[in-house]
Amino acid sequence: MLPEFIIIGAMKGGTTSLYHYLASHPDLHASSMKETNFFRKPEQFTKGLEWYESLWGGENKRVAFEASPDYTKRHIFPGVPERMHSILP
Repeated sequence: MLPEFIIIGAMKGGTTSLYHYLASHPDLHASSMKETNFFRKPEQFTKGLEWYESLWGGENKRVAFEASPDYTKRHIFPGVPERMHSILP
C-alpha cells in the first residue's frame, strides 16, 4: 500500500494534529510513524519501496497517508519533489 496523499507543512503548523485527526477516520490509514521522511534524503529513499510500503502494514483501508514537515525544507533537503514524484506521480 502506498499513500494517496502526504501532509506537508511548516514545523509547529499543525501537521501532527491533522495527522491524528485524519488517522481517527475509519477509511484512512496513517503510516505507522508520522514522519517517515522517506523522501527527505537519498539515504532514506534507498531503504526502498518495500520498506516504505511496510509502514502501512496489512490493514485493508481505503486511503493511506503520511505526514512530514521536513518535505517543505527544499533549501536543506533538495530533491524531495523529484523523489516523491518518482513513486507517487
